[in-house]
Amino acid sequence: MTANVKAWLLCAAATTILVPAAQAQQTSEKSPDDATKRLETIQVTAQKRSQSLNEVPISVVAFSGAELNAKGIKDGAELASIVPGLTFTPSPYSGTPIYTLRGIGFYEFSLPSSPAVTVYTDEVPLPYQAMTPGASLDMERVEILKGPQGTLFGQNSTGGAINYVAARPGDSVEFGGSASYSNFNELDAEAYLSGPVTDTLGVRAAVRSVQGGNWQESYTRNDELGASDRLMGRILFDWQPSDNLSIVVNLNGWTDKSDNQAGQLLAIQPTSPATAYPNLLNQPLPPKNDARAADWTPNWPMKNDDTFGQASVRADWTLNDTLTLTSISAKQTLEIEKYSDVDGTAAVVLDLYNPGSINSFNQELRLAGTGDNTNWIVGANYATADLKDRLVFAIDDLSVNTPIPGFPSIPISAGRTKQEHEAWALFGNVDYNLTNHWGIQIGARYTEDTKNFEGCSYDASGFTGPVFEVLQGLFNPTIPVEPVGLNECFTFGADFRPENFVDELQEDNLSWKSSLNYTSDNGTLMYGSVSRGYKAGAYPTLSTTTTTQYEPVTQEELTAFELGIKSPLFQGRSQVNAAAFYYDYKDKQLRSRLADPIFGLLEALVNVPESHVYGAEVEWRARWFDDLNTSLSATYVKSEIDQYVGLNQAAALQDFAGDRFPYTPELSFTFDADYKWALSDRLNGTLGGTLIYNSDSDATIDPTAAGTISSGIYEIDAYTLLNLQAGIEATDGTWSLQVWGRNVTDEYYWSNVFQSLDTVYRHTGKPATYGVRLTLRR
Repeated sequence: MTANVKAWLLCAAATTILVPAAQAQQTSEKSPDDATKRLETIQVTAQKRSQSLNEVPISVVAFSGAELNAKGIKDGAELASIVPGLTFTPSPYSGTPIYTLRGIGFYEFSLPSSPAVTVYTDEVPLPYQAMTPGASLDMERVEILKGPQGTLFGQNSTGGAINYVAARPGDSVEFGGSASYSNFNELDAEAYLSGPVTDTLGVRAAVRSVQGGNWQESYTRNDELGASDRLMGRILFDWQPSDNLSIVVNLNGWTDKSDNQAGQLLAIQPTSPATAYPNLLNQPLPPKNDARAADWTPNWPMKNDDTFGQASVRADWTLNDTLTLTSISAKQTLEIEKYSDVDGTAAVVLDLYNPGSINSFNQELRLAGTGDNTNWIVGANYATADLKDRLVFAIDDLSVNTPIPGFPSIPISAGRTKQEHEAWALFGNVDYNLTNHWGIQIGARYTEDTKNFEGCSYDASGFTGPVFEVLQGLFNPTIPVEPVGLNECFTFGADFRPENFVDELQEDNLSWKSSLNYTSDNGTLMYGSVSRGYKAGAYPTLSTTTTTQYEPVTQEELTAFELGIKSPLFQGRSQVNAAAFYYDYKDKQLRSRLADPIFGLLEALVNVPESHVYGAEVEWRARWFDDLNTSLSATYVKSEIDQYVGLNQAAALQDFAGDRFPYTPELSFTFDADYKWALSDRLNGTLGGTLIYNSDSDATIDPTAAGTISSGIYEIDAYTLLNLQAGIEATDGTWSLQVWGRNVTDEYYWSNVFQSLDTVYRHTGKPATYGVRLTLRR
């Protein structure tokens, strides 16, 4: 049976089973006593206008800020734990967040990399994944849009989009905050102040600080790691100078001086066994199944020093009863300085210093209108960015740091890049109601994207240049040797002479979407859609020996087919949402490998010509009686490479047809329950829990490649996590006190596996963590 047939059988099953069941239950149900017994209906802006979540004919998961606060969800990693199909993976170099939705993601950790799942704050894009850590501060809600978002949310959202909506000031003065303290001595405190300043101006300010929390321990010496040192803040001005004009100014930023996580060593696998150093070979393995055990180079800082700032201005001008003109402008700056250990040992194999910067600007201008049966939008986007990235590796104990026998070892390897990105787009979308029940949607976006790149490896120590001068003569003795001085490029071009690689990548595409939806008399929404999205090409940041490693990947293309249903049951006390999807993937961007003439097997970006994904998901939410709420959601994703031949972990050519995508578990589900009951006229008791399951996945496309040290070393085992919380709260909502636990069963699990040049290591998840949280609101 072909993948296409399987996909459409899943769609048919979802429709034929769920729709009749929903309609039958809807017919027999009785009205609840009052509206307070119904599930909360969240308004979302997934189509850049306010709609009820149940009216949007796309797959969207949404949570209110209050719901997330009650569960202690504060960032993207925690959000991924309660959204099946959403995977959060910290990059091995610096912990940069990498999101994957339904198997679609971009596992690339250089600073200039653009994600396949784009994060937004109030529809303002954070175009580079290193910018996203502070996006979740003081939320009104968060929306997770699944599938390519090429028309309204733009290029690079082949996997989906996460839109954080910041809380806005209301008509009265409000203030509050929370403080949480954990068993690893981490203090997480947040506060906000909001209210009107004049009749037309409201202001809301919020701040959050996370301090402490050393949770990793060296198993070779008395040393700890893992403390947080983060500060983030926002001040938002909501000004309405007239009835038809609204202006929102959002000033926000964050600093991060936290520790970088150390890897847990899995294997010592020297690139050059004959020249491997005893200091490397004698490194011990950690205790088995101990999440806290790790190792890193003594006295290496292992810290971030990152600063991000953003200023955005949104103006909505109501021209008349049917037309609204919207302008969104945003300026972002990011400065990073990261120290991390990229080998998982106390030896100096690959210790990384990574400074860099991004300066970017985004502008969107759009006109939206309504008619008798129509909602439409047309607009334009412009984006530009200047990016600088540098990688400096200390490699004293690396097995290949002496490429020429008899020469001194090279203590430092360094690479630097500069990039300029520019993109513009024109887009339009129209929703038309054919009848009271039937509606269609058509949208398209044309995009042009240009990237200018220059980069090279350079002599940062005074030792590398002389070595590469000798190599020039060995590899190409017919051309005079070109000297390589301190801080000068030594990356080999085609003739084995030093070169500062300069290149330009120009691309354009037309993304589009069409859908048909049906809404029954009882409120059940059924829809089918076909869409196409693109993710722009990219250059890597690497410490290279040849310019071929800098060759870019070109844009990827994803065509998505989806059938879905959203059905309210029992007069709003229960809700069933389900979808089945099939993705046809061309030129998927993937971090793979190439053979380097000096350093052996190295990382590189590649395009996978043909691949596909199919699956299904279901969400069931219910309010059983006044204060018992449950939610069960599950996602099944089957990913497969159809055509790609490349190098495996053993540096041999391999046909990867039939392999699944990295970091894509086939099955994930979440069960959540919250119960509240009256203790007295003034006090309520609360109890809740979340059960999270992810099936096994792979950290590479060849986890069992011949020649690797262990056939299962690159696999990520299935895991189940249980989070619990219990507490008391005032009936008027002014305060609450809660005890909480994460991973209360102390499950040993890990989020990634990374092959360094001489070692293989993983990043483990936190062990059982528990604490107390106090929340105040006025």
